[in-house]
Amino acid sequence: MTCGRCISLGFVAAALWLAGPSRPALGQCQGWLPGEGASITAGEFRAATMFDPDGEGPLAASLVVGGNFADLIGSYPMIRDLASWDGSRWTRTLPSNDTFLVNALTVFDLDGSGPNPPRLIVGGQFRARFPPQQQNIFAFDGQTAIALGEGLNGEVLALHVFDPDGDGPSPAQLYAGGRFSLGVARWNGMHWESPAPGLSGYVKAFTTYDPDGPGSQPPLLVAGGHFGRNGTSANIAGLSGTEWVSIGGWLNGDVMSLTTFDFDGESGQPARLLAAGEFTGGGGSPTLRGQGYFDGTSWRPIAPLNANQPFSTGRALGVFDPDGNGGLSPQLFLAGSIRLPNSQVQRSLVTYQDGAWVPTVPNSTTGQVLSMTQLMLPGENEPVLFITGTLTGTQPQHPLRLGVIDGDGPRPFQNGFTGMVRDLAASSVGGVESVVAVGTFSRIPGSSANGIAYHDGTGWSTFGSSASGNSYYSAVYSYDPDDEGPMTEVVVVGGSIPSLGNVMRWNGTEWSGMGSGVPYVPTQFVQFDSDGPGGSPGVLIAAGHQMPGGPGSPGYLMQWDGQAWTQLGPEFVSVFGPAQVSGVATMDPDGAGPLPRVLIVSGLFSRVGTVQALNVVSFDGHQWRPLGSGLNTNTRGLYTWDRAGDGHEVVVIGGYITSAGGVPAHGVAVWNGTEWSTLGSGFGTTSFGSQTYPDRFLSVDIDGAGPEPSRLYATGYFTEASGAPAAGIARWNGMTWEPVGSGLDASAGSALAMLRGKGRPPTLFVGGGFQSAGGVASSVVARYSVVACCSSDFNADGYLTTQDLFEFLEAFFAGAPAADINHDSFTNSADFFQLLTGLFIGC
Repeated sequence: MTCGRCISLGFVAAALWLAGPSRPALGQCQGWLPGEGASITAGEFRAATMFDPDGEGPLAASLVVGGNFADLIGSYPMIRDLASWDGSRWTRTLPSNDTFLVNALTVFDLDGSGPNPPRLIVGGQFRARFPPQQQNIFAFDGQTAIALGEGLNGEVLALHVFDPDGDGPSPAQLYAGGRFSLGVARWNGMHWESPAPGLSGYVKAFTTYDPDGPGSQPPLLVAGGHFGRNGTSANIAGLSGTEWVSIGGWLNGDVMSLTTFDFDGESGQPARLLAAGEFTGGGGSPTLRGQGYFDGTSWRPIAPLNANQPFSTGRALGVFDPDGNGGLSPQLFLAGSIRLPNSQVQRSLVTYQDGAWVPTVPNSTTGQVLSMTQLMLPGENEPVLFITGTLTGTQPQHPLRLGVIDGDGPRPFQNGFTGMVRDLAASSVGGVESVVAVGTFSRIPGSSANGIAYHDGTGWSTFGSSASGNSYYSAVYSYDPDDEGPMTEVVVVGGSIPSLGNVMRWNGTEWSGMGSGVPYVPTQFVQFDSDGPGGSPGVLIAAGHQMPGGPGSPGYLMQWDGQAWTQLGPEFVSVFGPAQVSGVATMDPDGAGPLPRVLIVSGLFSRVGTVQALNVVSFDGHQWRPLGSGLNTNTRGLYTWDRAGDGHEVVVIGGYITSAGGVPAHGVAVWNGTEWSTLGSGFGTTSFGSQTYPDRFLSVDIDGAGPEPSRLYATGYFTEASGAPAAGIARWNGMTWEPVGSGLDASAGSALAMLRGKGRPPTLFVGGGFQSAGGVASSVVARYSVVACCSSDFNADGYLTTQDLFEFLEAFFAGAPAADINHDSFTNSADFFQLLTGLFIGC
């Protein structure tokens, strides 16, 4: 027997004995941890294919999906109707925001043996406003749309590349079917033409069918749809040379999908032609019930379905061959409104096993599968059957609008967040240290969510139902009601929450309001205790966007004393427009000295009561004071930072700042209690000359007890820091800003929080509107921490122990990709021996 993953139990026992006591894994690095792609929860997806824009060039192939969807993942810029996935992020494929209905995709080499690589062919119902203003069909080279004649004068439903002589010298041909004048058309290199007379109606599906397999007969292009042939109803026909020929006579309803399938494997019999659609019978059989195969003479049902009305209808056929020419048998799938024998329960997707159809998704699943295509996803080395459609239902199948079938059965293509994360905070949830995320997201990995979720170090969970009504959440904070007293921390969330006065708290079982709330949308919270330890408990301060108004409209700062919200201090007024109070932080200007903590408030204002203060002000519990000559513009976020680690705190402020106290600044400034300074050369400008900026900061010792000191991390809207590329996240190393790997793909983060590990280094959480971090798919939330440079430290805990062996063996025998520690694309004994080598001699 040959088995790449077979290891004797005796050898494993010897390995456990030899591994010996634990030792540090010296090879530790920092890096982005694996994340999740965005869940797809809305829209209709009709087609998918792989497309490599430069053929054999250095660019990798991408997955392209098409359909009718307005906003793929809630991103900006909007991704609609045609999108590409490169293995880490979705991008717009179309060069405009035109509305398209994409029904069909394929790849075709327009110039045959010429120098250009194959092009993506897009068919549907549209008239593009971008050049070349095509009707219903165009080609795409990865950058530019290419005209295919004048297009077609009706909706394109199907595309197919057909090679009339197989491996012979004739070039492949591109065919289109749909609701246009010709019904079926062939591209001749200059314009669209009818391949043969005789069809009247329109074509919905194509496939290539070789009636005698390896025999001498040439293959046929088979078309299915809603049409007659030579004046009689047919709905299916084969193109033989220059004429349409009968395929079993007729089918009595529309044909929606065609494929071929070899039922008996290596018996020598040719693959059969299969059809699915809205027919109940056809030539030779009155009981097809939406699915059938052609036996060379007549049509026969693939497997029995319910004989009573309402009859089953087929929508799509798919064949999944997991190992190509290997020993595993291909699998056949049928999608539609399927009713099994003696049952009226409607099934959306079934598979063929031992002469019968077997359900593959729960009967509570709703919607349709519209196409199934075998392909190799970007960055993967095993094929999948890729599903497109509108399928939704119960966990874990929800959502399957884009899904895959592999060795583990149907599952969502991606299963992460959808929407945006606007803020993060570390807090205790149920007695477990966690990171809480708030925003506009409707899903988290594995479940639906309503804009609030938490990660406890093992995975994401929801709190249960959140506020009712049309709410979104913009700020979260861990509030201690009695400072150092016995009461536990409370998670406080702010946002647009009309039913609860824009602010709410979690009591361990449900969300509740806090008094009458605040009259604005909170953007940042802080706890402020002006009289220090031993006095009265501190108050919770909420900064936020004020109600709209004209110049001179006042802004307010509200405080919560445990019983009610009241206004803190006088009005904030701006001569430039409605005043805003957008950021709050506290600082201890003299560490262990006698001075109390002070509150720092930033925003857009020119005075506080009678105190002239430009966009930033301090409050010691009694008196408001300007901070030098202030800041020249509005700010985005404040953070208290123990810069030297000696207790003497400073406040870091980010925003459109170009001047702080008269000191030139570039998106960031620092107040130390007496004067302003900057951090290096700051952040760059946009192509229009506008200042970019960070709006959240966090000091993190990323390697815990390791040798690296704490660093100040910043995230926000920027692509450059200290003159070097830095996409949306950077860290201050004491001298300059440096990038954090390759950063965030959207160059825009909005939140930072740290989760302290249990005996492991901390993990930095970053939130925003991005799709990937460090080139790793990670939708709107990403994690950065210590990762193992030493492959034998399999669980990346910084130590080489038998636990690494146990966890490796679990992944190894499950065939999990993580067990491929030598990265040779195979999981076999070579990985096992590499792990043992590291455990024995260290690394």
